[in-house]
Amino acid sequence: MRRGLTSLLCVLVASTTLLSPAVAEQLAEKPLPAPARPRADRTAALEQRVRDLEALARELRLDLKQYDRDLVTCQAGLVRDKKRLETLGQRGVPGFWINGRYLEGARPIENFRTLIDEELAKARADQAQGGKLGDYYERVMKTAATAP
Repeated sequence: MRRGLTSLLCVLVASTTLLSPAVAEQLAEKPLPAPARPRADRTAALEQRVRDLEALARELRLDLKQYDRDLVTCQAGLVRDKKRLETLGQRGVPGFWINGRYLEGARPIENFRTLIDEELAKARADQAQGGKLGDYYERVMKTAATAP
């Protein structure tokens, strides 16, 4: 149960610290200041989100010391992941990685189908040539040009 709460905390932290204001607004169901507003307004809104999360943790009677440790861990992981994705060319959300191939932005479902069908065809061809399904992804990612 605690692991699930920690995972939920990471999602909530992500929605309030790294995602675009539109996505964070959808996840939090509270409007954020428009991006055109001064950075101080956005920072204040994000700080309020953190206070809201702390209040929720207290309401759920979570171990607040563990909550603080989990929050630091989540934030560090998000910062690490954000830097890594930026080095690969991802600058915002939404962005999707499929076998090391990047699909940027909100796209029609057909774009996903096409990319996934291409990747499935490659996997089937590999398997037909004797490749093991169990290690296929690992092998693909070693040679992916832009692996996340």
